Amino acid sequence: METKQKTKNLLRFLQLKKQYTPLVYDTNDLRMIHKKLKTTLEHPKPTNTIFTNIELEIFKKIQQKTKANNLNNITRTQAYLEVYKRNSNLHWAFLAHMVSRNSGWNMTDLKGEFLPRLLNSEKRLATFLMLERANALIFQDAYPQLLLYEESLSLKKNLFHLLDAFHVSKFMRPFWDIFWNNPQQSTLLTIALIINEQNYIEKRVVLNPKYKERVLDKFYFKTQSLLQLNQILFPMVYSSQYDKKNLVGVTVQNFSNLKERIAVGKKLYTIIYCYPDYYQAIRNFSNHVAHSGSRVDYCPELFSKKKSTSSDYTMQKIIGCKLKKGAEPLSSPELTEVWSNVPFQSTTQEDWFIDLSMLKHFKKIKPPITLEMTHNYCQALNKIELAVMAEKMLFEEN
Repeated sequence: METKQKTKNLLRFLQLKKQYTPLVYDTNDLRMIHKKLKTTLEHPKPTNTIFTNIELEIFKKIQQKTKANNLNNITRTQAYLEVYKRNSNLHWAFLAHMVSRNSGWNMTDLKGEFLPRLLNSEKRLATFLMLERANALIFQDAYPQLLLYEESLSLKKNLFHLLDAFHVSKFMRPFWDIFWNNPQQSTLLTIALIINEQNYIEKRVVLNPKYKERVLDKFYFKTQSLLQLNQILFPMVYSSQYDKKNLVGVTVQNFSNLKERIAVGKKLYTIIYCYPDYYQAIRNFSNHVAHSGSRVDYCPELFSKKKSTSSDYTMQKIIGCKLKKGAEPLSSPELTEVWSNVPFQSTTQEDWFIDLSMLKHFKKIKPPITLEMTHNYCQALNKIELAVMAEKMLFEEN
């Protein structure tokens, strides 16, 4: 069965290869950016905090919008989508919207069918707070950049000198300047934002002892890799099949590794923007299904937003990707029903950009060999169900 599925995936990949459109950028632009960033490092300039009245109004407006939309994963995810609807050349906004949906699903899993049976409430809360913090920090850093672009369009004037006022890394300024001059060339900016946001959370979350010791270094979190619960999934809806949602995506093997997180971000970017059929189907899903945090959003045949009525889990419910006849659906609640909003706490203003090493991530982007994830995801569900049924505390520390 496994070999048959791999063969099927390979054939599908070869078919997709015919429509594959590579992400391209002007190497002269990258060389220019390299020079500007090198100059920035060698001759740092003091941050200009003097605003004109118009700039001060823009700064306050963006601050207010960011605060209003940084309430929780639901508001952030929708805010990204709204920006993309207004500016389809901001590829990162749509990529962020889809990845943020996954963050919401991971958060509600902690209150869903399986993880409450494997993790105590303290571990689940610690994991939620880490996921929430990463989601909120990325939004706090990236959303003002997107809004500043819109303000620049409105005034027909490059306003990216104001990035410093929002404590955005100096790494981003030349990428926005290049994009402003050629707004249809989205690749460089998108990759830059992927690199920036992953570096932004590196010290603030991934290496922060508060999360590293309590969550990332714990045996239970590492075991999620074995169970493939760290998949980033993009549901697809084809226009004639709104009830059928296939999955594409990538599995993150090591969330703690900065290089891997950046590579995953780039692979996800290729899935959406290098395959026209995938892009349209993923967009159909985003337009057709509002984000709730529940996995019912893309898999109503397996999940229910209702809480499970049984406290014990002794009978198998799922076989492959289907519920057994008469089995109760798996519980997957809406995010706002199970998690309260966490007030945003300010963070350090330290700039992660200290050398040019991150420019190596602009090498040719290769798409993942396996794109289809429906089968892999169903396998993961079956594995964790077996773990629950066996009542083995796989996630407990040795």
